[in-house]
Amino acid sequence: MKPVRITPRADRDIDACFSWIKKDNPAAALRFLDAMDLTCTNLSEMPRKGSTRYSEIALVHGVRVLPVRGFENHLLFYMEHEATVDIIRLLHSARDIPEALQG
Repeated sequence: MKPVRITPRADRDIDACFSWIKKDNPAAALRFLDAMDLTCTNLSEMPRKGSTRYSEIALVHGVRVLPVRGFENHLLFYMEHEATVDIIRLLHSARDIPEALQG
C-alpha cells in the first residue's frame, strides 16, 4: 500500500464538488465523501488501476484517471510516485479535461 496525498488544488476541487452536491442533496454529498474515501483506499492498494488516457499531457505527463465509485462522472486524476500516490485534480467528465489539467 502507498499513502495517498491530496494536493491543495485537488482538495479545493473536492470541497467545491461537495458544496455543489450539498446544495440539492446533503445526503448525497455525504455519500460522495464516503465514495472519495473508498476510492482513495482502493487507489492506495492498487495505484496502477486507473487509465492512462490523459498521460501524454505535457504538464501532467504520466497522470492516471479513476472514476469515483458511485459518482462515475467525477474523475480523480493522480500520479503514482515511488513512495506515494498524489491526487492532483477531481474533475467532472463534462469538462474540457486536457484544458483543466493544464490550467
